[in-house]
Amino acid sequence: NFTAMLNGTARSRLFSNSTETVLNEGSQDIDFRVESDGATHMLYVDAGNNRVAIGEASPDTMLHATTSSSTEGFKIESTAGGATAGPFLKLDRNSSSPADDDGLGYLDFDGRNSAGETLTYVTFRATLEDEADGSEDGGFFLSTKVAGTTRSRISGNGTETVFNQNSEDIDFRVESDDNDHMLFLDADNNRVFVGGSTNVNTAALQVTSQAAQSAIVSKVVDNAYSIFQ
Repeated sequence: NFTAMLNGTARSRLFSNSTETVLNEGSQDIDFRVESDGATHMLYVDAGNNRVAIGEASPDTMLHATTSSSTEGFKIESTAGGATAGPFLKLDRNSSSPADDDGLGYLDFDGRNSAGETLTYVTFRATLEDEADGSEDGGFFLSTKVAGTTRSRISGNGTETVFNQNSEDIDFRVESDDNDHMLFLDADNNRVFVGGSTNVNTAALQVTSQAAQSAIVSKVVDNAYSIFQ
């Protein structure tokens, strides 16, 4: 047991026995810091705030990693063979009293604006919609900043999947192999287009086709259909 004086009292700095090696065995406010070739805080334990840092001298969360590189900052690698999936990243809300609408986890993508303020530009959120045994439902929400305000882009629960839940002027577009507006919802004008995006009249549904005719097929009676031009 290696000790050193701290405020007039001998405190453990390094302790070792047959099963473990411990730094700061007495749980004092004594930081732990490892330097690398170019970083003074390559590995750092902020004892007073109960935080761990990688490449960061002032961690503001329980685990805080900082890098100046634009390449990969975090990697989980699995060398397992066979058909099993891996690696896994799991977020576990281990609550002893789960309830409907509990949040299960957030994934935020932050950046700075022109004023130097930190903003969350994209958020992915998971929720526990229904916790009843045998009828569990999960939910998810993908939101982005739109004109300075966070807006829903895609959400889902036990009964539906919704695009543009906040009813904003955000179009929906699906491309095919050679048509960039194969399916298009014009949010501002409340219109749906198939095969195009140009208004030819005020109809709520407009179909543009290179074929001479288009058809609406009914499955009520075999081969029943209507042709329109």
